[in-house]
Amino acid sequence: MRKYYPNPTFLTKAVKIKQKRHTKLLIFLVILVLLVLLVCFVLWGAGKQMEYKENYPNLVGAATSDPTTISIPGRTSRTHEETEETTTTIPETTETTMLPAMSEVTEPEETTTLPTLETQETTQNNAPDVWTEAEPVYFNNSHPLQVISHEERDMRLDVLKQNIQDYATNNPGERISVSYINLGCEETMWVNAMTPIVPSGAFALPMEIVYYQRCNIGVSYPYATMVYSDNGQSHYSSYIASNYLSGKQFYLRTLANYAIAKNDSIALDYLINNIGGIDKSWEVIREISGYINYTQSTSYTDYRNVQQRGPYRSSTYDLSQYAQYLYYEYINYPEVYSDLISDMYYSEVPTTYSQTFPEALIFHVSGRNETMHAYTDVAIIDGQEPIVLAISCECSSYDRSREIMTDISTLVSTYISSCH
Repeated sequence: MRKYYPNPTFLTKAVKIKQKRHTKLLIFLVILVLLVLLVCFVLWGAGKQMEYKENYPNLVGAATSDPTTISIPGRTSRTHEETEETTTTIPETTETTMLPAMSEVTEPEETTTLPTLETQETTQNNAPDVWTEAEPVYFNNSHPLQVISHEERDMRLDVLKQNIQDYATNNPGERISVSYINLGCEETMWVNAMTPIVPSGAFALPMEIVYYQRCNIGVSYPYATMVYSDNGQSHYSSYIASNYLSGKQFYLRTLANYAIAKNDSIALDYLINNIGGIDKSWEVIREISGYINYTQSTSYTDYRNVQQRGPYRSSTYDLSQYAQYLYYEYINYPEVYSDLISDMYYSEVPTTYSQTFPEALIFHVSGRNETMHAYTDVAIIDGQEPIVLAISCECSSYDRSREIMTDISTLVSTYISSCH
């Protein structure tokens, strides 16, 4: 029988056709995989965008939503040439009523050509005064170890809380609120911490956290300027109102310092206007802590047993949360919050904490409202242990409030020392 052998040429062509089919199939599969990955990436990005929008609604479109256009030149140094000396005075009271918008942001270059304001009493250079940053301050890298057991420490903390509660109970004509957070061991102690208080200038702390976050993303500019206009506001306790006439310009960085270091209510109002107002700022602040809504009316009974109702109230619990937030944020992002930390450390407003914690670094913000007889001091105290201490009281006078804060902070200081 005759045998038939396959044609070699045909076999070669068949092999090539098979290889081409395999190659086309492989290319198709690779393209399909890439398309699937691209779709997944787009969906993931959309999800992240929605998550960002939900968590930070105030920052979505922030670069274009601000109605004020700010133009600021490049800055090569944090130190500006000094042109004028001023006398420092400490304000006596901080009002809770927020002032209306009083100024607009302008470019720093324009300030050098401003005219000099002359009156019978004074001559004022309307150009913004120079600003020189103080030496930076850092938290302690280490702290001594405690020498007692954790069980013994828990017992002493209970005694501390009871002593403070007794102190508040034994002074029925005064409203005392205390919050304590240990930043080293997450130990907490609250006494009337959720009761409403009038924080006054102490609420500059969360407002300035928002301001420096805006500076970090390029929405606010420290060396943009704002023009001061009196508009009958000289009755407010303010370093600006006491020392300057209408037409004076200030860097935002200067105003941020005055709001903290001089407890200047007008400076704080300028800053609040720059960051979009109270309501817009609160959207960010409440993500840190918002037990009492600062923008809504709150009802409570004051130290005179008079029913009070109004907005711009907070609590020592909320204030201590803001200070705790700043402590960890500064550790992680010192370049963002270094100016705020510096202003709190070099504050010109007296605090009793410097007496009761003499060896510690004190970073504090105070509030004082003589109309409501409300006094508040919230501080990061970095001594034997890093802690946050917020004390607020309504009482007969500012001097009495200092006695209360001295007594209570001494109890806390004694407790910390007893652990070492």
